[in-house]
Amino acid sequence: MLIAQLCRIYRERGHHVEVHGLQDGGPIGDQLSQEGFPVFVHGPQSRWQVTRSLIRAFRRSRPTVVHCHNALVTNWVVPAARWAGVPVIISTRHGLVPPPFRLARELQFALMSRWLKAVVGVCQATTNNLALIPWVARDRLITIYNGASPAPQPATPLDLPKRGFTLLYVGRLAAPKDFPTLLRALAMVRASRQDVFLWVVGEGELRPAVEKLRDELGLMDVVTMWGERADTGAFFDSADVCVLSSTSEGLPISLLEAMAAGRPVVAAAPGAVPEIVEGGQCGFIVPIGSAEGVAEAILRLARDPALCAAKGQAAQAHYLRHFTAERMADRYLELYRTGK
Repeated sequence: MLIAQLCRIYRERGHHVEVHGLQDGGPIGDQLSQEGFPVFVHGPQSRWQVTRSLIRAFRRSRPTVVHCHNALVTNWVVPAARWAGVPVIISTRHGLVPPPFRLARELQFALMSRWLKAVVGVCQATTNNLALIPWVARDRLITIYNGASPAPQPATPLDLPKRGFTLLYVGRLAAPKDFPTLLRALAMVRASRQDVFLWVVGEGELRPAVEKLRDELGLMDVVTMWGERADTGAFFDSADVCVLSSTSEGLPISLLEAMAAGRPVVAAAPGAVPEIVEGGQCGFIVPIGSAEGVAEAILRLARDPALCAAKGQAAQAHYLRHFTAERMADRYLELYRTGK
């Protein structure tokens, strides 16, 4: 989503943008292709075949900048970009990158970092962790916070069946999101208040496990699984609070979309989440893995509509000051030009 936002903003400002994927363009690649962006997929092939394909592509289009995202892509793409004579190569790391490292991958990344103009962490916690990788080019590490446009709205108005005080989760159904903590917290909340419900918007490999635990906790009629949606803006607008119980994050886009919609956040504390939420007084931060902490924070907001509204207003103001997609694009364009 972040790459798609940058593509659109750069094109609006008169730049030519291409998107290159190693294995699969995915639904966002398909959408960008429909919008007229050149989208190239170089796999699935061997690493050598992908490298050769990338070299040919870069020699054909002669980009001024190649911007890689995350370690695997950086490790595969940087040699091809260098071989093709690309003058500016940047890499952004979106995860938290905490020790202990996946050593082989990170040592490769450290080598590649010496060929990069800059290595970007999406939050200060990520940048601090990158500095701990052995032999990484520490003098090229900088922090650029993610930005986000407001979440997309449906083409026609969506009449969502809202009941009571509604929590919203938007994102992948994957292990780092720690759904057991969130669902157990919701069960605790329901013991005190029967008017609290949860919408889950997203898909992932853990959906069967999430549904199984939901049913075991007696939350079948409390948790609605909406699957993958392209109209998440309607959900942010209708929900009361956004929740995120992750054990690992960089700077999640769903957090910024919640703030853009003026929704307070109840979130665990990995990555940039405390930097953003506490810095803007946008909600409540709880210890990682603490179902009790999540439940207590939800109940505080559910019991105090004035507090909930105030946190939501603070979240939206903080987003507008610091986390718009345009502000992020400005910062990256400056980095491409100056390396700083």
